[in-house]
Parts: sequence; structure tokens; C-alpha cells
Amino acid sequence: MRRGAAAKVRWGMLAAERLHHCWQRVRVWRQALNQRRSARLARLAGWLCAVVSAAIVSTLHDPRVAFDVVAKTLGWLTWCAAAPVAWSLAGAHGDEAAIAALAALTGRRPHRRDRLLAGAFEMALRVALPAAVVVLVAAGATRVRVLLALVVVVPFAVVGAAVLAASAALCRRVAGRRGRSVWLAVVVLPWVLADVLHARALSLPGALAGALAGLRHVVCWGPGA
Repeated sequence: MRRGAAAKVRWGMLAAERLHHCWQRVRVWRQALNQRRSARLARLAGWLCAVVSAAIVSTLHDPRVAFDVVAKTLGWLTWCAAAPVAWSLAGAHGDEAAIAALAALTGRRPHRRDRLLAGAFEMALRVALPAAVVVLVAAGATRVRVLLALVVVVPFAVVGAAVLAASAALCRRVAGRRGRSVWLAVVVLPWVLADVLHARALSLPGALAGALAGLRHVVCWGPGA
């Protein structure tokens, strides 16, 4: 019994140490991504989008309309705040400082997985946090079930970030230095066509936003819900 308990303690300490080291590597990659001017401008654009959406929902009284605004805001946040990070992930250059810092930290060359995790985590935050602010404002102005709305919003941010990060990593691996151009052609062009043709099914972010709008009867209650 004592040996088993001691083994569990050692296993737990080892897992905690590995998790700590993984978080350190992800943090370095996030710093490298956020140092780029495009990433800083994208974050600012995301929060400006959230401020405008919050101002709009604060004047509404119908919870269905308010949650439609939230759903559209998620799409814009994915486009304005998260997509530029994915575009950076698709590139095969500009990571020299992060690679040097990680080599000094760990004593070995960083793994591609850490860069992917950092990008996905950063994109999820850039979508979820501003969207949560809009949800809270909508809950204060209308009869939106705030907890259920957050339960819907957060998974959207996580799934969207994972898809964008995976697509960027795949384009980088397949096309190398042309990864960003390939990512724009594979991901962004269908996105633009979906908006122009009003066909949400042509793009994954549009389809997810449409699904969110369809869930408004779950997160809204009261008159007009």
C-alpha cells in the first residue's frame, strides 16, 4: 500500500513538472507571437469589435436579437483577432528569437507541438474573452441566460482556435515558406466567398456562427425568446 501511494505521488509530481515545463514553452511562444505588430493590431481590433457589439446589445430588449449579435461578434472576432495569429503560425520564418529562448530554457530544440499549442491557446483567448464581455452586457440588457451563453461561446472559441491552428500547421508543413500563401488560399478565400454569397456552409467559421444563432432558444428566455 505504501509503495503504491509513493508511486502515485511520484507520478503526480512528474506530471506536474512536465505540465509546468510545457506551460513555460507555450508562454515563450505566446510572447513571440504577440511581439509581432500584426498580432498586436489584431488584438486591438478584436477588443474594438467587442466594444462596438457591447454598445449595440446594451440598447436591445429582445434576447434573440442580442444573441444574434453575439453570434456575429464571434465570427468577427475569429476573423479580426484570431486569424492573424493563424497566419503567423503558417509562416516558416520569424521565430528565431523564440527558438533561441526555448533552447536556453530547455537545452534542446523546441518541438512544433509547443508552437501549435501556444497559437491555439492565444487564439482561443482572443475570441473567448471579448465575447464573454459582450455576453455579460447582453445578459444585463436582455433576458439572456448568461451561464448557458458562456457554455456555448467558450467551446466555439476553443474549436475555432484548434481548427485555425491545425490548418496553419498543416499548411506550414506542406508548403514550407509558402505556408502563409497556401493558408490564405485554403482558409480565407472560402471564408470571403461564404460572406459574399451568403452561404455559411462554405466556411467552417460561418457554419459555427450559424449553429450558434440556431441555439438562441436555449440561451434566451422571457418575451420574444
